[in-house]
Amino acid sequence: MPQRTPARVYENLRQIGPDFADKIGQAAQVAHNEAEFEAAINTALAGVAQEMGVQLLFRQQYTLATGLADAVYNRFIIEYEPPRSLRPALSHVATQHAVQQVKDYIEAAARAELRAVEDEVDRAAAEMWGLTAQEMEDVRASLRELKGAAASEKDA
Repeated sequence: MPQRTPARVYENLRQIGPDFADKIGQAAQVAHNEAEFEAAINTALAGVAQEMGVQLLFRQQYTLATGLADAVYNRFIIEYEPPRSLRPALSHVATQHAVQQVKDYIEAAARAELRAVEDEVDRAAAEMWGLTAQEMEDVRASLRELKGAAASEKDA
């Protein structure tokens, strides 16, 4: 199997992109509702992933801190809307709402991922320094206090 370089990935995407775009357009035209549209896109995305040799971790109706994302593929978050309900202009209310939902989901996913990394660093630090779970919790509580004091000083 040839080595996967950025140039080869880009070339492969350039070749399969138009077909994928056509599938999205066709799905938008024939789907009667959001569920039909979602099913067609999920199938098309699975095909692209298989063709690209990418293993997708697919989570449907995935709960994030700010709501329920329709689909999450690895770190790619999709918020489906009913076919033909969005417009190119961000001044369109439904489009504004959908864009804001996706932004909120992305920020929530990033915060969750950061928390997981911070927890892993905390565990490693506690092990390295020989701290107990209670001592680590005391450190976290002190940091929260410091953050609160810094925020209060900033507001003053």
